[in-house]
Amino acid sequence: EQKTDISIYPNPASDCLYLQNVNPWQLVRILDYSGKIVKETRIDGQGKLTIQDLSNGVYFLQVQSETGSSVIRFIKSE
Repeated sequence: EQKTDISIYPNPASDCLYLQNVNPWQLVRILDYSGKIVKETRIDGQGKLTIQDLSNGVYFLQVQSETGSSVIRFIKSE
């Protein structure tokens, strides 16, 4: 499993995350600390991912691509 050079900002975030080095409309999953999938969606054309519907806490963003997958830890806070 090969990692890609994906970065996210801001972290911590309250309303949305912005992803760099991803393809628009790429499928992403958000997992909670126990590994349960809490959201599965596609990134919009600007690399924006809305997270305002999540509760505060630590999450993992899993991004699938043709070259493998990346998992990035982020914090949702108000």
